[in-house]
Amino acid sequence: DRPYTVPLLWGIVIRRAPSWAGWSTVLVGFVTSLLGNRYLTASWIQQVMGWSEPLTRREESDWVLLLGVLLNFTVCTVWFFGSCLFERWRSAAERERVEAFFRRVSTPVDFAREEGAESDALQGRMLGRLCLAYGVFVALLALIPNPLKGRLAILFCAACLLGVGALLRRGARASAARLAAANLGQIVQTPSDRTKG
Repeated sequence: DRPYTVPLLWGIVIRRAPSWAGWSTVLVGFVTSLLGNRYLTASWIQQVMGWSEPLTRREESDWVLLLGVLLNFTVCTVWFFGSCLFERWRSAAERERVEAFFRRVSTPVDFAREEGAESDALQGRMLGRLCLAYGVFVALLALIPNPLKGRLAILFCAACLLGVGALLRRGARASAARLAAANLGQIVQTPSDRTKG
């Protein structure tokens, strides 16, 4: 039971919650977890459910975890939604801050303006190098004394890593070539456009 996940979840969806809703929900969640861990014991669950046979250790831990998560989620959700009743007392600055946040969330990412040049080739090249390095390392593990089946399994894993690394490097080269061709096309087209003007 992680009580901070509830305000993270509802805070992305609900605009009406006041600024104190997040941290107060986390505090309520911690108190709920503390009480749940103290009173939601396996014997209490067994008594409430009316089971005559004792639970195994695995069943005890599963039931305690399940009830703790359900209790925490329910109590924290009720508290968070209840805090929305105080929406009308929010300041104008807080309302504007929330609206600006949701405007940014709903605005699509403009990759060319925010990031600049395409980085697929660079990422593919770096990941390809990492996969090749890991593949070589895993292949060296086949030198450790093992039965033949174990060595073949290690070599198979190394071959998979090396294959993925090679494919990533190949894709990175192709992406870089496409980008260079597109840039060259823009450079060649610009003087002709000027002569037409």
